[in-house]
Amino acid sequence: MTDEGVAITRRSAAGGVVVAEVRGEIDLTSAYALEEALTAAAAESGDDGGAAPRVVVDLTEVTFMDSSGLNALLRTHRAVQARGGTLALAGAQQTVARLLEMTGLEEVIPVFPGVDEAIEP
Repeated sequence: MTDEGVAITRRSAAGGVVVAEVRGEIDLTSAYALEEALTAAAAESGDDGGAAPRVVVDLTEVTFMDSSGLNALLRTHRAVQARGGTLALAGAQQTVARLLEMTGLEEVIPVFPGVDEAIEP
């Protein structure tokens, strides 16, 4: 899925995890597209026999994120958690990692240095 400033692709990983690879800027114009893509990833992850969804958001190539992006991640986290699943963030670069830290979102949603670490059970 591509929206202004952001591109999002999904791929399956081990253990029924869906990895959402996000590239570009997450702001007011692209936050809805992010939330929509993550919701679809959660549905895809939970498709195999009612298993709880496991989604990893790969932020390696995200160059900017504002409060709209943070809110989209938080809403998605709550929705996935309500279904008994997990949402994890991985690979955030310095500016995005600092934002996650400053806002305390890393206290709510698990943050990992890379996708491989986030996929491990």
